[in-house]
Amino acid sequence: MAQGKRVLLRCIQVSLAGGFFGCVLVAFAALVPGVRAQDAATGATATTGGTIRVHIVGLRNDRGHIGCLLYAAAAGFPGDPDRSLQKTVGRLGRDHRTATCTFRDVPAGRYAVTFGHDENGNRTLDTNLIGLPIEGWGVSNDAPARFGPPEYADAAFDFDGRRKLVVASMRYGL
Repeated sequence: MAQGKRVLLRCIQVSLAGGFFGCVLVAFAALVPGVRAQDAATGATATTGGTIRVHIVGLRNDRGHIGCLLYAAAAGFPGDPDRSLQKTVGRLGRDHRTATCTFRDVPAGRYAVTFGHDENGNRTLDTNLIGLPIEGWGVSNDAPARFGPPEYADAAFDFDGRRKLVVASMRYGL
């Protein structure tokens, strides 16, 4: 990926009372200019389509990085970064309590987004002693995590191939 950012992905297995709860996924990139989102399956850079902008509210601070993944199907959502369509790093808002992730050249379709807040900049989503995240995470539509990871159907939204603004909340803890 010449002129691109190196994307580091982490999937954290989250357990609750000893049972499998789900997988919280975040994507982070080295701070190098010139990132272009790529198709996970082919490695090709997308060239047609519109823009999906995800406005994330509820950040508890302005430290670290926001990583976002765009999924085009239920397969792999939210725990398999290799099945995401695009990966990007968000920008902090001027108020330092919001962030925006932008996905470009996205064709019309049905999509879902997952994101995480790496507050301490260690490129991983930190967890407590029992495996619950202590850094922020979230999904589009603020889809609930009921006894497992959020479902794609709950997080999915339609995109007409032009422009879309999705607003979602950062969650801290479960």
